[in-house]
Formats: sequence, C-alpha cells, structure tokens
Amino acid sequence: MTFATITACPQCYGAGRSYEKTCNECNGSGKKRLSQDLSIDIPEGVRDGMRLRLGGYGEYEKDGAGNLYVYIKVKEHRIFQRHGDDLYITAPITFGQAAMGDEIEVPTLFGKTKLKIPSGTSSHNEFRISNEGMPIFNDGGKGDLIVKTVVDVPKKLTKKQKELLQEFEEGYKKKKGFFDWF
Repeated sequence: MTFATITACPQCYGAGRSYEKTCNECNGSGKKRLSQDLSIDIPEGVRDGMRLRLGGYGEYEKDGAGNLYVYIKVKEHRIFQRHGDDLYITAPITFGQAAMGDEIEVPTLFGKTKLKIPSGTSSHNEFRISNEGMPIFNDGGKGDLIVKTVVDVPKKLTKKQKELLQEFEEGYKKKKGFFDWF
C-alpha cells in the first residue's frame, strides 16, 4: 500500500519563493504574531450570543488581513430580566395599594416612570409600559417593560392592624371553600 501526503513547503510555506536569509521574527513566513488592545463600540440592543465582525483585525493571508469575530456575552442585571427586547421587573405593592389602587414609581433603563395600579389588582398581575424596554438592535425602536406586581404581606401586625383586618374580613363576602372562588 502506498500513501501520498501533500503539505506546504517548509521553506516557502507555499508562497513559491524562498529566501537565503530568513527573518528571526517570522522565520521566513512573512507573518509575525502581534497582540493588540482594541476598543470596540458595542451597538445598542445586542443580545447574548450575537457576533460582531471587525474587518481587517483577523488572521493575515495573501489577500490581506481577515476578520476578527467577537462573540457577545450579556451580563444579567440585578433588577431587570430580558426576554427578547422586552424587560421584566417585579414590583412589590401593599395590600392597601392592591385593594384601593395607587400610582407607583418603577425603574426603567432610562430613569423612572409612574405606573397606575387600578383598585382590585391581584398579586402577579402584569402591566405593560410601551417603549421602556431594550433598544431593538439596528431598528431604532424599543421593546416594552413588563411590571409584575406582587402583594407584599406583612409578617408582623400591631394589635390595631389585626383589629382593622378582622373588621375588614367580617365585612368581606367570605368564601367557604376552595371551589367557592370559581
């Protein structure tokens, strides 16, 4: 059995010409390894896993420098959760705010905005605030901010608060069991 292998010439590296005396830096390859710090402008709205192409910063070949590809890893935010171009936050509200309604201030990427909580709001209701989400990549628009309200139930009550809640419960139409709610 006979095998044949084809490789680039160890003297000219496939260039078709060689030199009597080679450079100590490139060893005759015509290339040298170079490290360079780059400052990259990251466009608004990029998503985790997106790839940015930087022309002319890649591997050098016969036709010139190639491309450098930078893969984006977006760090999670401590307040906002991102789903596509929409942002989600959880806003704690009191029982009184849920029952009687109120106007609360919620954070956005660009500052704060007001959100009207209607009376009778249940825990885990979601409210949509248009154009307060992530900038949409290469579009100019913005996603929405989704605010989920969660009724914050106090762990300790004063004697007066207990009396008032007891009075409220007595006046409230009581349900007998689980299936009476439906």
